[in-house]
Amino acid sequence: MDKKIKVLVVDDSALVRGMLTEILNTSGDIEVVDTAKNGEEGVKKALSLKPDVITMDITMPIMGGFEAIERIMQEFPIPIIAVSGMEAKTIMKALDVGAMDFISVKQDVEDLGKELVEKIKVASKVKPLKRMKKYAINKGPQKKKSSATKVVVIGISTGGPQTLEFFLSKFPEDFPIGFVVAQHMTEGFIKGFAEWLGTKTALNVKVAEEGDIVAQGTILIAPDDSDMEIGEGGIITCVKGERDYGMSLIDTMMKSAAKEYGENTVGVIMTGMGRDGVEGMQEIKAAGGITIAQDEQSSAIFGMNAEAIKTGCIDVVVSLENIYQEIIKATQGKKRQKKKVLIIEDSPTVLEMMAAAFEGEGYDVTMAETGEEGLEKLKDHDLMIVDTILPGIDGFEVCRNVKKEKGLAKPKVLVVTGNIDAFDAKKARDAGADDYVVKTSDFEHLIEVAEKLL
Repeated sequence: MDKKIKVLVVDDSALVRGMLTEILNTSGDIEVVDTAKNGEEGVKKALSLKPDVITMDITMPIMGGFEAIERIMQEFPIPIIAVSGMEAKTIMKALDVGAMDFISVKQDVEDLGKELVEKIKVASKVKPLKRMKKYAINKGPQKKKSSATKVVVIGISTGGPQTLEFFLSKFPEDFPIGFVVAQHMTEGFIKGFAEWLGTKTALNVKVAEEGDIVAQGTILIAPDDSDMEIGEGGIITCVKGERDYGMSLIDTMMKSAAKEYGENTVGVIMTGMGRDGVEGMQEIKAAGGITIAQDEQSSAIFGMNAEAIKTGCIDVVVSLENIYQEIIKATQGKKRQKKKVLIIEDSPTVLEMMAAAFEGEGYDVTMAETGEEGLEKLKDHDLMIVDTILPGIDGFEVCRNVKKEKGLAKPKVLVVTGNIDAFDAKKARDAGADDYVVKTSDFEHLIEVAEKLL
């Protein structure tokens, strides 16, 4: 007989604890090993019993569900399903602090039981992942976005909200590519999810509607009541259809993207159960697009991505930490002749993005976060790209040091500035710069200027 899934039920209502215990114990594959009436008791029992899955109420006395989830995930990560009759923003906060999934008790008992049993079975297979570093978001007033000539389509399911937050938070608001995401989620919560994700990234985020256009610096989330297709000119159509738990089909989205954008499509398939998205990734590959899959180690569930990898349609398998770099590489154009480039930039995120863009073009890149570090690393480079504002010695002083250095093959020098109005072009030229460019996320322009110098 197969080993049963051990579950700890945490809820302040004796009625709910009894109901959930009965539902789970009669399912055949699940055993409720204990219950707890508040978060504090739940944390203690979680650490002593080490169950496979925990169901967690949110509003409880002594210690609420948010704090309990956070403590458990810090001390001994266990898959947690938030269970409550709550609003979307509350659910998203539960996911934010570490819950793997959620379920609303505001439904028929039979439907609740069916959904809860299914989610617990999935959760028991999940690898609780460490909390990722979060990046500060600088989001200005929303501006009208231009239509995108390239599109990144992302298919994701179990573990999706936290996964998407981690790598989408790295992109700047003026990133010149459009994103379209299909996230499997219980019907009725996708709007709250989009609003929550919008607070985690500088990109614009919205639930796609009929007539929307795939736009630069914008994430369109597939609605939970219809399949989303991308038509001519990147115009969105929403097709009503049968589905389980309001899940939009990833395949539908990806196939339409491949048809419309062809080789300008980047497909990303990530953590989640099943095979949804596999056929879509195959069509993106056949259309000349680039296909990326999240690796097993960083996936909560190695399912959809594993199935896609098995077909041989995936160009690159990469960890969650490096997916955004692969997206940058994939959207920057064709490879150029290999040259050695030194990039000096004090923002780690911008530095990594610039490096990924140049590496994607075939350049050999060296990175430095200060002027002093850059001068130490400068050796036989063909090009030096340096920010004007740096800790310690600034970009102008770096240029002067390179210019006066004896016995060193002088690289071409490209200065980047974040504020063209305050930039002194004559000062840059006098310091030894060969050219300058405004710092944006349009790396194609930056690479074009660099190419001219080389």
